Amino acid sequence: MVDASAGAEIVAKTARGERLAALIRRGSRRDIPDHFTVETAGVVRRWELSGKLTRDQAAAALGRLVRWPGYRYPLTPLLEEAWTYRYNLVIADALYVVLALRLNADLITGDLRLANAPNLPPGLNVVTLPSVV
Repeated sequence: MVDASAGAEIVAKTARGERLAALIRRGSRRDIPDHFTVETAGVVRRWELSGKLTRDQAAAALGRLVRWPGYRYPLTPLLEEAWTYRYNLVIADALYVVLALRLNADLITGDLRLANAPNLPPGLNVVTLPSVV
């Protein structure tokens, strides 16, 4: 499963995004929690406004985001369990953690704070790229 930090890079087709996409196991499902779409769109918007992406690149990224393969899981059934991680994760990240655990999926992230967060649950496999690539 991919979080928004990795998802934005992937849909924008950045060099880092290509490397993150390569971490997704071939044939694995690309299911995501529903907030992934909004978080990722927010990153694409910020990148366009800052000049990291052109208007056309941002539009293409948004199109890829809308067509992201995989089921979008509703958040409400995940929220109570995500709340238990509130002391070491922001709730948005905790939702990814909970869903990855429930699906027995790797959590692919570009967020080193999430990847290195203390007290992540046993059984969670967080996959990321080194900070200097």
